[in-house]
This record gives sequence, structure tokens and C-alpha cells, in this order.
Amino acid sequence: RLCLVSEKEEDAAVRAAVVRALGDVPATPQTLAAIDAALADPDAAVRLAAAKVTRARQKDAPVILVRMARDSDPAIRAWCLDEMASASSAMAGADDAIRQAITDDHADVRIAAVHCAAIRQVAGWDHAATLLRLSSGTDARERSIALAAAARLRVTECADTARKLLADADGAVRAEALS
Repeated sequence: RLCLVSEKEEDAAVRAAVVRALGDVPATPQTLAAIDAALADPDAAVRLAAAKVTRARQKDAPVILVRMARDSDPAIRAWCLDEMASASSAMAGADDAIRQAITDDHADVRIAAVHCAAIRQVAGWDHAATLLRLSSGTDARERSIALAAAARLRVTECADTARKLLADADGAVRAEALS
């Protein structure tokens, strides 16, 4: 019955709630098909709910995370990158998606991407230049994560920037510069 509601419901909030409910019932071909269909829903909240249910079930989670890391909605892209950072398994295409997200238009996505790249030790991106650029930006969260990533990746070129940010106006940035 929930599968029918998810197909025909016009209200996105109801569709998202149905998708979350489908995550709580035993997997059947119908429930899995409804969740998969929700990954392509026009509403971001529904797509995010479907991605979370898929991740919780571990069914094709790495493939879905990589694909959804390129979603049109920045909150979904950032969530997928955060999930990739905590995933222990290898993911085909993940490094490309992470490198692409490092230059995203949205700060939350860039922050998640830099964190993910540092955790997963992603190769093929200019660590020093990217982290120096972010640590000199106007967003305190970007400065803080850039310093944390630089420390994790042992990017020595950021040492001067870290010293400079000891005087940053934002306490979290100063704390990160001290660590």
C-alpha cells in the first residue's frame, strides 16, 4: 500500500515520509522499486530520504552515494560526501565525485568534499593550493576545515596560513589553527 502512495502522492512531504516508512518494512521487490524510483523524484527532500534509506539498507549504497554526490541539490551532495567520508568500502567513481565537489559553488559541499578527501586520502587534487585558497576565504567553516585537512594530509605549505589564522576573528578557526 505504501508503494502505491509513493507513486501517486502529489505532496512531496508525504512522499518523503512514505519513503522513510518503506525503509522500516521488510524489503520486497515492490518496496525496493519504490525507493529506487524516489531517488529520481523531482523534490530534493524525497531524493534525500531515498538516499538515506538506501544507505541504511546498504543496498547499492556506494553506487548511490557516488551518483547522488552529483545531485542538483547541495544538501544532498554534502550529505553524500559526509557518508562517503565515513564509509570503509571502496567506491568506484568516488574519487572523481569528491574532486569535482571540492570546487562546488556551495560552501557546505566544498567543506564536506575537503573533509572527505582528507579522510579517504583522495589522490589527484592539488591539496596545497586548494587548502590555501579555502583557508584564506571569508567562510570561517571553510577556513577551519581547510586547516584540519591540511593537518591530516600533512600539507606543510599551509603552516604559514595556520600561523596567520591564530589571530582569526572566529574562535573555531583559531582552535583549529592551534591543533
